[in-house]
Amino acid sequence: MKRFFDKDMRPGPGMGEGNVGMNIMSPIRKDFLASNLRSQRDRLSSILNNIEEDGLMDGACASDSLKEVELNLRQIRKLCVEG
Repeated sequence: MKRFFDKDMRPGPGMGEGNVGMNIMSPIRKDFLASNLRSQRDRLSSILNNIEEDGLMDGACASDSLKEVELNLRQIRKLCVEG
């Protein structure tokens, strides 16, 4: 089963010191997070293609696009932590 981190990040019962407490992710939450992660992956892939193949992206545009992806990934992470 897929799992993600618990809000308090403490080891749960029966878990070793190196393990972190986790909850099972609901199917709806899993789909939502997976969809958002795929979206960011696709965005990064598009940025990379533009840089490598087309050379169409200037430094400022690439920086802004990467900053947007970073902010989106931080929001996704918060959703996982706040669970």
